[in-house]
Amino acid sequence: MKHGTDATINYSTEDMRERIKALTDGKGPDVVYDPVSGEYAEPAFRSIGWRGPYLVVGFANGEIPKLPLNLMLLKGASVIGKVVVTP
Repeated sequence: MKHGTDATINYSTEDMRERIKALTDGKGPDVVYDPVSGEYAEPAFRSIGWRGPYLVVGFANGEIPKLPLNLMLLKGASVIGKVVVTP
C-alpha cells in the first residue's frame, strides 16, 4: 500500500476493534499513534497490545477524550503525549 501502510481501516463502514483484532491475529497493535482522538480514542486504546504505548499527538476531531484509567492497568499500557513539530 502507499506510504508504508500494511492495511487500512474504514471505521465508517467497519468495526474498528474487530478489524484491528483480525489484522493483528488477536494480539492488538504494538503501538497506537493517534493524531485524531475523539470518539475513536477509547476503542483504539482498548485494542492495543499488552504494554503498548498510546501516543497522543493531537485532537483533529476536536473532542478531547476521557479514557478510563483502569484500562492502563489492565493493559500494562502507557499514554504518552507527543508534540510533533515539522519545519
